[in-house]
Amino acid sequence: MWVMPVILCAAMSLRGCSLAVTDGGAMDAASLRYVAGERADKRQGERQEEPAHLKGFTDELELVDGRARLSLEQVVRRTLRNSLDIQVASYSPAMAEADILVAESAFDASWFLDGSINKTDTPVNSFLAAGGASALMQDNRLVSSGIRKPLVTGGSIAVSENLDYLASNSTFVTSPSYATNVMVELTQPLLRDMGLDANKARIYVASHNRDASVEDFRRQVMDVLVEVEATYWELVFAHRDVDVRRSSLALAEEVYRKEQSRAKAMMARKLEVSRARAAVTSRQAELITAENQVRNLSDRLKNLMNDPRLPLTEVSQIVPTDEPQTSHPSSDRQADVITAIEMRPELRQLRSQVLANDVSRRYYRNQLLPRLDLSFAWRRNSLGGDSGEAFKQQFTGEFNDYVTGLTAEVPIGNRKAEAEHRKSRLSLDQSMLQLENQTQDVILEVNTAIRQVETALEEISATREARVAAQDTLDGEQARYDVGDVTNEELLRAQRDVEEAVRNELRAVTAFNKAVIALERAKGTLLDYNNITVLPKDYQHAQADR
Repeated sequence: MWVMPVILCAAMSLRGCSLAVTDGGAMDAASLRYVAGERADKRQGERQEEPAHLKGFTDELELVDGRARLSLEQVVRRTLRNSLDIQVASYSPAMAEADILVAESAFDASWFLDGSINKTDTPVNSFLAAGGASALMQDNRLVSSGIRKPLVTGGSIAVSENLDYLASNSTFVTSPSYATNVMVELTQPLLRDMGLDANKARIYVASHNRDASVEDFRRQVMDVLVEVEATYWELVFAHRDVDVRRSSLALAEEVYRKEQSRAKAMMARKLEVSRARAAVTSRQAELITAENQVRNLSDRLKNLMNDPRLPLTEVSQIVPTDEPQTSHPSSDRQADVITAIEMRPELRQLRSQVLANDVSRRYYRNQLLPRLDLSFAWRRNSLGGDSGEAFKQQFTGEFNDYVTGLTAEVPIGNRKAEAEHRKSRLSLDQSMLQLENQTQDVILEVNTAIRQVETALEEISATREARVAAQDTLDGEQARYDVGDVTNEELLRAQRDVEEAVRNELRAVTAFNKAVIALERAKGTLLDYNNITVLPKDYQHAQADR
């Protein structure tokens, strides 16, 4: 079995999925960006050029008489590089990573600036209100600036500086005056919304969803490779089928020529000539069909590869160069099942969903609690005839305020919280049952795939023996025909039997190679089987923060 030194990396960043090539031909997850990120960084309509670090990932393609000779490794490399299905799938992990950043941004600090101007001119009916004036005129200007930051514990902290300017016509206040204060405010829930489970739930869920997105990307890459490799082996069969039918046609033409010669010598009946001619025309039609199948499969493979050097608009064909394998190590059914349960991306995706639902359950369990919030505020005050004097007084530390409080809130009935908690528990139970159900399906798929491999191996042996027996029969009929013991009917039938026996053996070999790929897909190890790895880049798992 060929080993492809390739690593496919799904970079878990806004850069999307990435590929990289090292000097040794293997790919390194840290060096090469791919598709999603690069397209996102390009302006719409800007010409897309191949990055320099992509060069060397695939060999230079050589077309000779419209034919490209490619090994399976080369086909897989070009598919990984150019497949539209893989390119489309590569966006999902990047978008899932962006969701984590969105969730984390809830704890970003923010700077604020508030300001207001309040001018009043109010008539008064008291001598004391305006110091003898008939109206109280005031000019009040407020400016407040500071930083607020939510805390992962559920609380928040704010630090602010406030300036209050007041000018008044009242003789009972200093005018103008500047009052300043610096304030620190802290709030912390003690029951509901307290702790990491309640406040980082969105981050944890987004992280598990990112993990599920990575597994879904692995699944889609596997599905593409299964189709590509199966099509490659079908194309191998189609090319060999053409050779078989050409050989069969040549044998029929030889019989036809002999019958024509005998007819001229009055040694053959017209029936013998017509039978030979019918065999030739029939095999010519079958050859045409076989050659058309080669073109169809070549186009299908080109479509899967999406290689710009092999566009569907041009008449070019892929000629496979790899020989199909006809042996495979015996399978350990129990070990394969254990591997599948561990490696199948569908199961990994569901396990991530179970974890995400468990996070939601813990969050909604916290929401059942009553609200009890602790608050604390410290403020240092100052006053002066100008702003400089007021700010200078702040540093003396003479005037300080302290405020501590508790706020309690108990919902009556609490039906919303209880319903959401119940729903989260049901969702968790449902996802666990889905995981169990999918596990059973995977086990069944592995068992079926193992039997397919074993059956295909047995079919190779049986069809090989049948082909040898058919060839022996043909040799005998040919000898009898040459000496005139039998008509061409027996000979043509023997030729057809050999043709079918050879094609049956080729089909069995093709089915075996496809069954091996299906088994690796069922086990979830197809990428490892081809030395391909899908990994997150700069991976930061949410559980590390717990």
